[in-house]
Amino acid sequence: MSPFYIDDRNLLIAIVAAFIVILFFAIRFDLLYVNKAKARSWGIVYFVIAFFILLILFYDNNKWLILIPMLIMAWSDAIAGIIGQTMARKKYKILTDEKSIVGNIAFFVTTICIFIFLENLFQHKNILPSSWFNINFAERYFLLTTIAIMLTVLESMSSLGSDNFFVPLGGALLLYLFFIALVPLSLFSIGIAFLVSIAFAYFAYSKNSLSIDGAIAAFFMAFCIAAIGGFKWTIPIFVFFIAGTLLSKWNRNYKIETDEKSKKPRDYIQVFANGGLALMLILLYAIYKHEWIFILYTASIAASTADTFASEIGIHSRSKVIDILTLKPLTKGVSGGVTLLGFAASALGSLLICCCVFILDNTIAAKYLWLVLLGGMLGSVTDSFLGSALQAKYLDNKTNELSDIANIKTNNKLARGFKFVTNDVVNILSNIVATTIIYFLLMTCK
Repeated sequence: MSPFYIDDRNLLIAIVAAFIVILFFAIRFDLLYVNKAKARSWGIVYFVIAFFILLILFYDNNKWLILIPMLIMAWSDAIAGIIGQTMARKKYKILTDEKSIVGNIAFFVTTICIFIFLENLFQHKNILPSSWFNINFAERYFLLTTIAIMLTVLESMSSLGSDNFFVPLGGALLLYLFFIALVPLSLFSIGIAFLVSIAFAYFAYSKNSLSIDGAIAAFFMAFCIAAIGGFKWTIPIFVFFIAGTLLSKWNRNYKIETDEKSKKPRDYIQVFANGGLALMLILLYAIYKHEWIFILYTASIAASTADTFASEIGIHSRSKVIDILTLKPLTKGVSGGVTLLGFAASALGSLLICCCVFILDNTIAAKYLWLVLLGGMLGSVTDSFLGSALQAKYLDNKTNELSDIANIKTNNKLARGFKFVTNDVVNILSNIVATTIIYFLLMTCK
């Protein structure tokens, strides 16, 4: 409740920032334990960081978007944990933490109770937005039930205390979309977005293209994109995923792996590494309604598509793979390696997204299509540069070949790059770099 009682925004943010620093060092140097096993847990730090972010975003105009998500995390998660530990007979595991169906039900029911309690508490206090009460009871609780379900799923796939970060932010995002950004909203459109996203995630999971956590992440991403942008914004991201999946299947049929990760379904980190920036851009569109954000959005997707095509098709090149920086021969599949076929494939991937833009909005395409094409090519080339310069590469002592993956069995050791810079980190960074360049070019052309 502190945002309602402390009027000085900067003071409150400074206090919370100080708490983050104190808690970080307390956990880091084992001065504070939050579980009986006395194991180091960062959940309490994530919780305060989430509060800090919500303060910055919503303190001035929408304090209810700070209060409700934080209460859901504090109460729903705590009650779910207690009931799950005392009553659950069977447990399941998506990532590393054990969860239970009983605990999930407790989380969901507590979240609904929080909505009901706060609605009655704030009904005449001008705290909740007018759109909250302008929607009739049945429609309002359809939306709130949808939010509760999605937060329950989000909590169930969390690990190592990460729910303390993602549940408050996810709750604030969904409440903002349903009661501010998408007002007046169409329940039919929301329902269609929900069903399409469920079908998309389930299909990808059933075909072994996504892991269970990857499917959940893909559902959240697809739902936000479809609910906010509709058909126009959904098609490019679907085309990217379908094309990438088909290419991966094609390579698997020929028993070709572009890297060690290609043998496994994509996980949630890979989903957000390739589509996270696109998700952030459509959220910005929901807030500001600038049509030119669609160019950045498709340029970001073009960058991911171009890079995927370069990797999946370039692996078939008969010519030698060379390092884009050193120009020396490189093992196939290692980041930073390039071929002429790979460059051509990246152009093809970028053109595929350009075709989507042309079909979906030829008015924008007539003036800015070249930026989408350029964004795709920049993303692919930047990915290769960063992959060569920064990404961790491990040397196999027996074969004397480089690999992107640390392998305990062969005891390969770090030969180049930084250990924390994985392929996913490179994908995120290259996408950001390419989209940022396109942004500045776009502002120049406007």
